[in-house]
Amino acid sequence: MKLFYKPLLSFSIIFFCLLFQSQLVFGQCGCNHIISLNATEYIFDGAKKGVKPGDKICFTSGTRTGIGFVNIKGTAEKPVIITNMCDGKVVLNAPLNWGNAVEFNSSSHFRLTGSGNPNEEFGIEIKGAQMGLNIHGLSTNFEIDHLNVNNVGCVGITAKTDPTCDQATWRGNFTLRDSKFHHNKISDTGCEGFYIGNSHYDNTLSKTCNSQTIKVSEHDLINIEVYNNELRNIGNDGIQVGGTKNASIHHNYVYNVGLKNNEQHQNLIQTGNGTQATVYNNIIDTGKGYGIFDSGGGGIYYNNIVMNAQLGGMILQDIAPNFAPTGFYVVNNTFINCRDYGVLMFSENLNTTYYINNIVVGQNQSNYKYVNFNNASKNKCVESNNLRTQDISTVKFKNPSAKDFQ
Repeated sequence: MKLFYKPLLSFSIIFFCLLFQSQLVFGQCGCNHIISLNATEYIFDGAKKGVKPGDKICFTSGTRTGIGFVNIKGTAEKPVIITNMCDGKVVLNAPLNWGNAVEFNSSSHFRLTGSGNPNEEFGIEIKGAQMGLNIHGLSTNFEIDHLNVNNVGCVGITAKTDPTCDQATWRGNFTLRDSKFHHNKISDTGCEGFYIGNSHYDNTLSKTCNSQTIKVSEHDLINIEVYNNELRNIGNDGIQVGGTKNASIHHNYVYNVGLKNNEQHQNLIQTGNGTQATVYNNIIDTGKGYGIFDSGGGGIYYNNIVMNAQLGGMILQDIAPNFAPTGFYVVNNTFINCRDYGVLMFSENLNTTYYINNIVVGQNQSNYKYVNFNNASKNKCVESNNLRTQDISTVKFKNPSAKDFQ
């Protein structure tokens, strides 16, 4: 009896320990699914894994190669959460010849967040590959936050679906909606930091489908918010947003942009064709292009500090055939040491542009243009209470040498 009893006791203890360990992993961090560090687990298919709205998917702590997510389907009320462990951090380090280190395809209502561990500001680090994070394939309605994306061959974070012969990818059939990018750190990229939306909104693209050439239009984006991000050492444009209705770009720090010196791809913040943006409370410092470049038209810009932009502080324009729906609003901005121009505008819209309460401290150039509008008629622009100087000491900034422009 004793010999028969002891193995039963040992089995019970082992079973209890395994159950406790399992509950510790799944229960302590609230994880419904675990992604291992095994490199062979390179696709996570939400449909095959049985992922439900509201589920939490956790990365095992440590270092692994990249991964692709497909069919991650939450709801507005119950998004699927993909995150690091509550007591750890994951590094996704992909070979540079990979297309994407992390990607999402055919997914909606999800959140990728590195905030799982309160002791790690960026609990998910992504490095390598050509695209650090690529959200495509008709994916929409997502939140991306607390990622550290660095040392990628091209774009840090990109979100768009390129049009193909599949009509589902065309404008009118797909819209990328209600998405946020916040509290991310992006550094040392070969191309853009953020590339959100497409770049040819006002033009069609030619595609050969079933041996016929057709013209297709890139999809819309609605309600896109980019905020509280830090970008440093970016090869092309820092934050680029295109084809977006109701875009909000605020409280970002963007530094040292356009390192590849690629013409027309070197602006610190760029809102492209088809974009109406509200851009405010950003600190924009040092770049080969313009501090702010707006070719969508009708943007609202306030409380931004723009420094050391080598082509000028800001350029505003609208592009035919879809001219800006309104004039521009440029209010309460500070431009410091931007070459040639404070603000340069090319606009064909007949509505009034407002240029009010701005400070421009120009470089010591004899031909410096503090503000230059292509159409100076009175019904075109209202200018009021702006300060223009080449002597920064006259402005009485609190501590300009420390970049404190209060």
